[in-house]
Amino acid sequence: MENKKIKNENDKINNFIDYEKEEKKRKKKNDQIFYIGSFLILLIGIIIYYLIDKFYVSYTEVIPFSSIKKSFSDKNSYKLIKLHTGLEVLLIHDPSTKRSAASLAVYSGSINDNTIGMAHFCEHMLFLGNKKHQSPSIFSDNLQKYNGLYNAFTSKDKTVYFFELNNNGFIEQFDLFASLFDKPLFNKIYVDKEINAINSEHEKNRNNDLFITDFIVKNEANSKSPFKKFECGNNSTLINENNQLRQELIYYFENFYTNDNMKLVLLSNYSIENMTKFVEDNFISGYVAKSPKLKIQNKLSYTYYKILKQIKEIVQ
Repeated sequence: MENKKIKNENDKINNFIDYEKEEKKRKKKNDQIFYIGSFLILLIGIIIYYLIDKFYVSYTEVIPFSSIKKSFSDKNSYKLIKLHTGLEVLLIHDPSTKRSAASLAVYSGSINDNTIGMAHFCEHMLFLGNKKHQSPSIFSDNLQKYNGLYNAFTSKDKTVYFFELNNNGFIEQFDLFASLFDKPLFNKIYVDKEINAINSEHEKNRNNDLFITDFIVKNEANSKSPFKKFECGNNSTLINENNQLRQELIYYFENFYTNDNMKLVLLSNYSIENMTKFVEDNFISGYVAKSPKLKIQNKLSYTYYKILKQIKEIVQ
């Protein structure tokens, strides 16, 4: 009886030892599967990243434009490209320039305002921080280091942004410039401040001859024409109740600041190849949805500026 009891105890111990061995084997096998799986996932990720990077670069389309006529003294090189996002870019290589510049035009202006002054308000707010560079002053502060300048303006059918600076700061500043149009913060704390800035701009323009002439043209326009709109905006039109204005701003940006609705120009002493890389690195993402552009924009713009030119001739 005693021997049987001892035998049972030994069997339990042996079973426990066997169980421990099996658990260790199972754990070792699971660890191996985990490490191999992790390695394979990492490897697949690297391959996908490599292929995507290669795909994007190869998808940059070079657009022939033989219509450019250069003088014999023009030493510049030109290249027109189109990214897969729809953004068209003109690259200009000037080997002798000491200053580099870039400009981006968005084909949306006051014509597309739902809230009067929204296009102009969007122009102001884009300089006040984005997901990559959140400081509202980093763009202007960096320009100062390289003796640079920048500005922007909103017209009836377009909004244009531009900067220039010494060549040695171009790469750094172009990254900041491209970031303006990618995930802007539209921070609530700056909304009221920029409304006041726009109102001050409007008050200043009231005594400007060009704006007075513009007002005369709009006053004579058909009441249903988009040219009748008040463009600048002021405290009376840009009313921020319950954060509604910010929501309208986000809607406007996401619908009109799309890559297919923009044109970009770079001029620098950097090579065409280097500038192509700058653009691909900084504008490879972005909104690519088709913009609800007004088909009558160009025709209206032509008519408006033709009338404006005639009025200026009469006034002068």
